[in-house]
Amino acid sequence: IAKGSEAGDILDQQLAMLGIQLVTQLNVLIKTSRIHGRTNAALDKPVDSMLTLVKTLAADHPVALRLQNDFLFLGDSHLKMSSQQMAVFASIIEALNKWHIGGVSFASTAESKDYREFAYLFVSLDPEKHTLADLQEALQTAGVNGIELEEPRALQLQPSNDAEVAYQDLLRNV
Repeated sequence: IAKGSEAGDILDQQLAMLGIQLVTQLNVLIKTSRIHGRTNAALDKPVDSMLTLVKTLAADHPVALRLQNDFLFLGDSHLKMSSQQMAVFASIIEALNKWHIGGVSFASTAESKDYREFAYLFVSLDPEKHTLADLQEALQTAGVNGIELEEPRALQLQPSNDAEVAYQDLLRNV
């Protein structure tokens, strides 16, 4: 599909909608796990929803939900939230920030038990007392497959040439 084509635009819109659903279902999974633990039947629906979304989005390669400067991205595409989605996005952003997580990758190989264990460890370990490396180690020890956590990406701000020239002119005129 050609970039900028009508089909490409439709695909981008569909991916954005699926990305917003992924954020929403991840939020439901985490909140449900906080209340019910990892084995309760209440997790069946959010886990099934995550499985379906990830299988749709990650057919060829893992799908990455990334956080950068309090914005969520599906891969490299910024997920724009509506006012109705603001609380859900804020909840996920806050949770990822507490753990200093820059991204979560989901592979189509992840199974129900992986999502349950991931959510359980995510809410049961205290980010005030544990590091991201501790959480990653706990996930590995628990045998969680298909869900990877990434370090935050640092945004490199570089002044544009115009701003640099204006700044140098300002310094000369002082």
